[in-house]
Amino acid sequence: MNFLLKLLRVPASNEKKFVKAVQLWEVRWTSRNGEYSHCTQPELECFTDEATAKSFAESLRNAFELIRHTSGNNVIVTKAVRSA
Repeated sequence: MNFLLKLLRVPASNEKKFVKAVQLWEVRWTSRNGEYSHCTQPELECFTDEATAKSFAESLRNAFELIRHTSGNNVIVTKAVRSA
């Protein structure tokens, strides 16, 4: 499997060194776990390539359409970025 690698600069005593890290794609949505509108929870799955993440997101959207779940069914695909 080919991963998109990136180099991160991290402290190593008083100097910095570079380490390899994997670039991830996040798919986020809200799942239902009860019969009331407030019975929801945020969900997250991470993938190593954009195409797989988009395919998974499309599958979720199709599932929402199949079960006729229309409230709060946003599926978001984003490139994971590190916070500063």
